[in-house]
Amino acid sequence: MERPWGRTVRAFALLVFCATAFVPLHACRARPRSAAVATREGATPPSGRAYVPARVVAEAAHAHEGRGPMAFLWAVRGVYPYLLAPAWAALLLLAELGGRRGRAVAGGLALALAAAIAAFEFRYIRADYTGLLPAAARDVEQYVAWGVVVLVLFARRRGRGLLDPEAAVSAQALLAFLHAWTFPAADLRRYLGAGHALGPVLDVLVANYRPGFVVASVALLALALPGYLRPAPAPLAPAPAPPGSVVR
Repeated sequence: MERPWGRTVRAFALLVFCATAFVPLHACRARPRSAAVATREGATPPSGRAYVPARVVAEAAHAHEGRGPMAFLWAVRGVYPYLLAPAWAALLLLAELGGRRGRAVAGGLALALAAAIAAFEFRYIRADYTGLLPAAARDVEQYVAWGVVVLVLFARRRGRGLLDPEAAVSAQALLAFLHAWTFPAADLRRYLGAGHALGPVLDVLVANYRPGFVVASVALLALALPGYLRPAPAPLAPAPAPPGSVVR
């Protein structure tokens, strides 16, 4: 069971995370300034258009209308944790208000959702993950990365089981946090690999990744935290009445 403070933290963090869907996370406006390196890269300049998750989802829904849910989901894969937020809220409410049966149902649904996320992440990693190692080792590195995803989704601290709905939501929120930080990590790797100096690259990352990105990351960590702490003890069952006593 969740402790009262954990429920409060989760609810507030989930609201904050959802709110960041409507603010810019990335400015798409800066890149390291080096004419020689830029020529060698042959890269297009930044678009200058702020990256707002809600706008990404809305535009993908319009562009992929009639093509099926998987085409839409693949188009918004960069911000897919925002699509999980309503499911997290529903699972937490069901676990809290649904009694023992509702909690069991929430645990089963949360586990099924984790399995679906693991399958989606496998496709995502195979398509988009470039990794740190040479191209010859990319397949192995991708499988290792997916192994980390599976570990994050299904590992539980002692005292919490696979069907613990709060622990499942925490694991998925932690994976969403790690998912978010793969983007600045990829930018850092790409710019350094192109020959830019570390200082200008860090300046570009600070300029591009807006405060909304940091707030969303902190909210995801806060959403995950309660599930990695010791759960509240189960309420004690009432003691049986002594023989011969009158039960009123």
